[in-house]
Amino acid sequence: MKNIINKTDVMVPNQNGRILTEEQKWGVIIGWKYYDSSYDELMKKFNIKSKGTISKLIDKYQIQKNVSNNMSFSGRNNENEIITDLVKESVQNQVEKKFNMNEIQAHFNQEYGYQISKTKLHKELKKLGLKYGRANIIHQLSDSNKLARKTHCKNYSYQMIDDIVFSDESIFSLRDNKVEIWYSQEFSKNIEIKPLQYNEQYIHIWAGVSKRGGKTNIHIYEESVNAEMYIKCLEQTYIPYLKNVMQIKYSNPQLLQDGARPHTAKVTLEYLNKNKIAFIQNSPYSPDLNAIELVWAKMKKIFKKENINDKIKNKQDLIDCVQQIWQNDITQQFVNDCISHIQDKMIYVFENNGSY
Repeated sequence: MKNIINKTDVMVPNQNGRILTEEQKWGVIIGWKYYDSSYDELMKKFNIKSKGTISKLIDKYQIQKNVSNNMSFSGRNNENEIITDLVKESVQNQVEKKFNMNEIQAHFNQEYGYQISKTKLHKELKKLGLKYGRANIIHQLSDSNKLARKTHCKNYSYQMIDDIVFSDESIFSLRDNKVEIWYSQEFSKNIEIKPLQYNEQYIHIWAGVSKRGGKTNIHIYEESVNAEMYIKCLEQTYIPYLKNVMQIKYSNPQLLQDGARPHTAKVTLEYLNKNKIAFIQNSPYSPDLNAIELVWAKMKKIFKKENINDKIKNKQDLIDCVQQIWQNDITQQFVNDCISHIQDKMIYVFENNGSY
């Protein structure tokens, strides 16, 4: 191949200044031709001076006008081997960072000037033994965060856990906002937290669960979450729950909430004290220590199945579906299992000095 094409005849775009071997350069061009790029597109993309330069390469591999049907077996193998090597090389430096399909496509295009299709890339990533799954969204913990987590677990892993009402808000949306990534089995699926974008068809919900008292009703709202809205939620949902259920079964309910601003605002704390609502402040960046997060995860999994083929069309459908799942699928046994899991998790976190 090096005898056919002069090194100065082609330049593969490369924002990182990476030098590809001649075989890699021409492997990229073959791939582009394979995906039906025109001569003009190839000349512009790779800064090639003439169509004759490309024709010589195509003749070398017996690639005709209809590339997909007429490429020789040896040429196809050569091309696929080159692409596989390039994908492997791209992935090796990306695996520990984790990536989704769009990110690896962009990296591949930036590194080699080649727009690989998602179908082709999916096959190559599978061949490399990578797996695709939902990411575990985490926050990088500071030493003070770890200490707070360890202290929290020490205080509540063995005592009072049956008295805790695990609570929090969540968002349900018609569009699936989960983050999925390709990852190596050698590394975990943990990634640093990223903000999620929701479309206009979404709702906020709040609820609480406990071993002794069961579950509250769910509070559904569309407004922005602030202190006033949170107090309204407690007034309409948690106070009746305490009166009708908790006080009958035992006398020391503890509302667990995170450190979000609506939960810790002065007006909120005054309301909690005025209504004699005992509460526990969860340690920062610790959704893994809140049983309600396991409940939300199950509900969203069920919701996804219910929404196959976009069966849920509007916000009212969304509200009805969420209420139905809460009533029918979140059983007391499931709640108990979630809280038992959190208790085991607390012991693990305490023994590992607050780490995830």
